[in-house]
Amino acid sequence: MRIVTLNRGNDNAANFTVVNTGSNDWNYQIKDLAFAVKDQFSGLELSINENAEPDKRSYQVNFSLFNKLAPDYIPQIDLTRAVQNISEGLIAFGFKDPNFRQSNLMRLNTLRSHITNNKLNNNLNWQV
Repeated sequence: MRIVTLNRGNDNAANFTVVNTGSNDWNYQIKDLAFAVKDQFSGLELSINENAEPDKRSYQVNFSLFNKLAPDYIPQIDLTRAVQNISEGLIAFGFKDPNFRQSNLMRLNTLRSHITNNKLNNNLNWQV
C-alpha cells in the first residue's frame, strides 16, 4: 500500500488529501502477514497464542475513496510479492541492525517519542 496525495483547491484547509491506495479485496489479518514473512525467510519459527483474548479492534483498511478517484486501478503486487520486495530491498540495503526494534523505524517508538515531546496527545492527535 502506498499513500497518494492529490492537489485540492484553495477553499480546503489543506493543500492535499491522503488516500489509502489498494484493493478492498486485499485486506489481511495480522497472522496472514506473519505467515507470508515466515514463508519468505527460511529458519523462522512462528508462534501464535491460541489462548489470547481476541483483538476487538478493526484493522480493515477502506480503499473506497481511492476506488472512487481511480476506478480503473488494479493492484499489481500481492502480499507474497510485497514481502519478497521488502526482503530483497533489505538485503540489497545491507540491513543488519540487531537493535532496530529500539529505533525510530518502529512506529510505536516514534509515537512514544512524539507523545513524550508533546507533539501528540495520548489519543494520538497532533498537539497544536
